[in-house]
Amino acid sequence: MLPEIAPRRIPTKCRTASVLIDRSCEIRGTAIHITVEDNDRADSEIEGFIKQVYENLDGLREEIARYEGQVLQAVQQAAARRKAEIDEDSKRDQSRKFPVRRG
Repeated sequence: MLPEIAPRRIPTKCRTASVLIDRSCEIRGTAIHITVEDNDRADSEIEGFIKQVYENLDGLREEIARYEGQVLQAVQQAAARRKAEIDEDSKRDQSRKFPVRRG
């Protein structure tokens, strides 16, 4: 059973990616709750909301794909810089007249 998670409110006119969600909603666990008036437009309002959510998800997927390679490259560069620093420290430590232990 999933733990109870406090609902999060998404502010009206919340901008996510490049799509606008034009109504308030709550996220409770894995569900999104919205309130619509019980009138002739209720079905189309719900369908419009669902479309906006899917467009947001598609936009976020595109953003992740766009930045994924950049993040990996940045991590690899940082790791290479840190390895060079460690190698430099080790080389310097070997020339000392006393042992050096690094934690």
